[in-house]
Amino acid sequence: MTTGSGLIVRDFTKKVKDMKIFESAQLYVESGQIVHLGGENGVGKTTFLRCVAGYESFEEGDVFILGYDLRKIRRELLRELICFVPSDEFSFCDLLTPREYFLFVRNFFRKSYGQNEEKELVERLCLESYLDKQISRLSFGTKKKVVFLAALLAQPCLLVCDEIFEGLDSNSVEEIKKIILERKKTGGMTLFTTHIREVASNIIDRFYVIEERKILSLNKN
Repeated sequence: MTTGSGLIVRDFTKKVKDMKIFESAQLYVESGQIVHLGGENGVGKTTFLRCVAGYESFEEGDVFILGYDLRKIRRELLRELICFVPSDEFSFCDLLTPREYFLFVRNFFRKSYGQNEEKELVERLCLESYLDKQISRLSFGTKKKVVFLAALLAQPCLLVCDEIFEGLDSNSVEEIKKIILERKKTGGMTLFTTHIREVASNIIDRFYVIEERKILSLNKN
């Protein structure tokens, strides 16, 4: 896999409080791939995703997204290429309503996401009745769906989702899986974590697991 295609993480080393939690780790996501990153609690899954998305630094190694070096890329371009859906931290949009937040994202990224397509996503994720309510007052699962939908409006090449299915009802889980598969058809990449591996096993192309500071590539089944 060349540095000009997909996501490439090579020889990745990350320390937290002078302790290495990753050492010379590798991970690859090709165009159109859906990749699940697994591992026990506390091994560093969230930290790794935040590094890949450009929200945390790392000590050694290389991360390339579509050929751009993550250490050197302009921040504006990075935000266009990669969107991050956190597992439980949504305070950055708490004071807005979903409608206001979606408008902000569309204007910020200058994306021509059609109103009909956005309306369809709102309906598919059952968000119609929450559009004008302050996000801070919404349930955990509804907040997650709002942030996920906003990330879709940005139309990133790589969508990074931390514990994307946590707190969602079964219908929402299935709908999000369908949306991720639809992104795949247009070359969109998705890297996500979930503790419920069997829920996503039928959509992933590759499965990685974090063990002993390494990231191991396993058969997806």
